[in-house]
Amino acid sequence: MLLSGKLDLRQLELTERKARLRDTFDNTRWLVYVTDVECIGELVFEQVKIHDFEGMVAKRKSSTYTRGRSLNWIKIKNTDYSRPAASKGPEICAR
Repeated sequence: MLLSGKLDLRQLELTERKARLRDTFDNTRWLVYVTDVECIGELVFEQVKIHDFEGMVAKRKSSTYTRGRSLNWIKIKNTDYSRPAASKGPEICAR
């Protein structure tokens, strides 16, 4: 979450932005809010595959928003995702 109304949240740490985000939407089949997960990323990714999600994102909790590529987060794609156009590219993309 980068904005709340007219309030710019980009300089807040991820943990603060996520706290504000939590109550702005309901989980759906395609979008699920996930609380902070540490040390069990492989288990979470197995669930991503079981539920046929496109992938997951891992971010540093202390990071602020940075436009463009950053070493503070990585996108981990499910190469078995049922919508092949969305899963093209390397399995892990550093951002």
